[in-house]
Amino acid sequence: MWLLVGILVQYAIIMAAGESLAGGVARLLLLGVLVVLAAAGWPRSRRWIRRSLIVVGATVIAAGIGAAVLSSAPVRHVVIGSASALLTLAVLASLGWSLYDRRVIDRTTVAGVLCGYLLAALLFASLHELFGALTPNYLAGTSDPAPTAVLLYFSLITITTVGYGDVSPGVDLCRAVAAMEALIGQLYLVSVVAAAISRSWGRPDPQPRQVPGGRGHTVTEPGESRPPTA
Repeated sequence: MWLLVGILVQYAIIMAAGESLAGGVARLLLLGVLVVLAAAGWPRSRRWIRRSLIVVGATVIAAGIGAAVLSSAPVRHVVIGSASALLTLAVLASLGWSLYDRRVIDRTTVAGVLCGYLLAALLFASLHELFGALTPNYLAGTSDPAPTAVLLYFSLITITTVGYGDVSPGVDLCRAVAAMEALIGQLYLVSVVAAAISRSWGRPDPQPRQVPGGRGHTVTEPGESRPPTA
């Protein structure tokens, strides 16, 4: 649940203050927190991997913040976009490993799978930010370079295949990334999300359990079906 809240807060930061230096720093710091939250369910045998991941994430955050503070706006987009992409990949890897270790489909698993879909949109938004800062006229229908809020919007309408048409790819690189995002998004929905939700709703009911009753009889507990009698 906290991971989902953190992802939604990340969306809000990008939409409200993604262009500012403070907004970029907040994005990187929050992604570091998300890495920790996603790896919270790992078993003890993998704690060393979790610690290593946290150290690497902290290094990426520190380097990204330092470079963003000391650089101009175009370079800052390159730094924050690349650092955000790396950290989001780390969150996705941690989340995937945690879900794999659960070996059970329940509400927590379904929520984690949905978080993975939202994280995929964030990952591609970071890639669009990186490539957009390096490639002139990366997106058509907006300013150049495109604001981070527009990049997240474009990522969301691409991964959901809505495609309003107000913002569209401007170069071949953007078309290639958008095509990959749309393909991954649809495959994820029809396979991972659909399987998790169907298995969560389609779990068989537990076998009816009988408890001793008076005078040698057995009583079926409320809400359970009574077994047939001969």
